[in-house]
Amino acid sequence: MAEKKDTARPKVEVLQDFIGIIYRHDPMAIGSPHEDEYDGEALSILSRFTESALHVSDDEEAAFDVAAGIVTECFNFWFDEVPGEPNLEPLTLELLTTYVNSYPEADAKPAPTG
Repeated sequence: MAEKKDTARPKVEVLQDFIGIIYRHDPMAIGSPHEDEYDGEALSILSRFTESALHVSDDEEAAFDVAAGIVTECFNFWFDEVPGEPNLEPLTLELLTTYVNSYPEADAKPAPTG
C-alpha cells in the first residue's frame, strides 16, 4: 500500500503507481511483459476517482462502492470481452488506498465556525 504523505503527490506519480498496481494484479490475465499494458485503464480510473472526489469522502464503504463501480466500468469499456468474472476487489482496494493516501489535505477538516 502507498505510504501516507504530508503533501499531495503530483498526479503523474499517482498515475505511475496505478499503472504498476494494475500491471501487478493483471486483472484481465493478459500476462504481458510490457508494463505499460494497462496505461489507458489506469488513466481512466485515476480521472474518474478525481471526478468523484473519493479523497474527500467521509464514508469509506460508500467510497469503496463508488471506486469498485469505476474500476469495473473502466475494464468493461477497455475490453470488449472480460474473461470470466475477475475479482476486482483487491485491486480496487489497493487503488483506492493509494489514491486517498496521495491527497492528505483531504484529511484536514475545516474548524467549526460560530
